[in-house]
Amino acid sequence: MPAPSRVVLTGLGSSRFAALVVQPAMQAAGLNVVVEHASTSQPVPVGPGVLVVAVSSSGRTAETVAAA
Repeated sequence: MPAPSRVVLTGLGSSRFAALVVQPAMQAAGLNVVVEHASTSQPVPVGPGVLVVAVSSSGRTAETVAAA
């Protein structure tokens, strides 16, 4: 499986903070990584080569599930 051309991490609260913490490490590995706030009114841009990772401590946060 080829590496994604873009990785989108999304979450709320401490889950979003965790995504922000891991973002530099993923970028250092050569990945194009952005962190989107899960409650934004804009849809997460997806398409071929885009990996979306919804970060949630419970897996139940409505905004995170909706963003995924």
